[in-house]
Amino acid sequence: MDLIVRNVRLANGFPSEPADIGVAGGKIVAIERGLAATARTYDAGGCLACAGLVETHIHPRQVPHHRPLST
Repeated sequence: MDLIVRNVRLANGFPSEPADIGVAGGKIVAIERGLAATARTYDAGGCLACAGLVETHIHPRQVPHHRPLST
């Protein structure tokens, strides 16, 4: 892992104990308590981690007043 973010509260709709998030190659590869310190670490101090707040995909056929796409 390239980075471990420690003491993170997860925004999953349920109260949770702080966890660690392991990152490798720019992607989250582990979420659990007590990850081994094999990389640089950052202490989040109990801050909240949540999924991306911007939804990047759309369903154009479900958009009101949609004109069909030409192929």
